[in-house]
Amino acid sequence: MDGLAAYYLHNNRNEGINFILQGLESSAKINNESTVIKCADLFGQHRHQADEKEKEQYKIQIGEYL
Repeated sequence: MDGLAAYYLHNNRNEGINFILQGLESSAKINNESTVIKCADLFGQHRHQADEKEKEQYKIQIGEYL
């Protein structure tokens, strides 16, 4: 999922943020730490493309994982 997010983000498409958030949620559910880290890093790199609702969703999801 993080590869698809990177593709969309590279092409300046907002869907990429949604793919990151979906990947983060799925990875946290199955406790896949390496993918959670990748998603968190990718979100951090593209935070400027996220709206306030997406930023809040990210905070909630990453908070639940930690």
